[in-house]
Amino acid sequence: MSATTMEEIYRQPDWSRLAPQYLKSLGYDFAALEGWLIQRLPGDGLVILLGDHQPPAVIGGRPEPPWTVPIHVLSRDPDLVAPFIAEGYVSGLVPAQKPPYRGMESFLSWFLAAFDRSG
Repeated sequence: MSATTMEEIYRQPDWSRLAPQYLKSLGYDFAALEGWLIQRLPGDGLVILLGDHQPPAVIGGRPEPPWTVPIHVLSRDPDLVAPFIAEGYVSGLVPAQKPPYRGMESFLSWFLAAFDRSG
């Protein structure tokens, strides 16, 4: 990754071409995440990536982007991934399940129940 110059930081954006910079920002996010995962994550760790809202229509090109957001699960430990598979999660970026998808507001209660070790 190249260093950002002061000129780049203070340059006015080209409001008619936001998509390239949006994609560049995603590339930065993924590079930072990759670095953290490689350097800090224990071999048997579990990472849950909760997505954010969809990009605005001016970037994504969809007049009414959906409210759904992705949830990704990363682990080398099959026992940690098993509850997600049982819930319908699949390998890859595109879910096999057809919409409607469960909302993110239900994720925490499901996650806590799935990983409750108390009984």
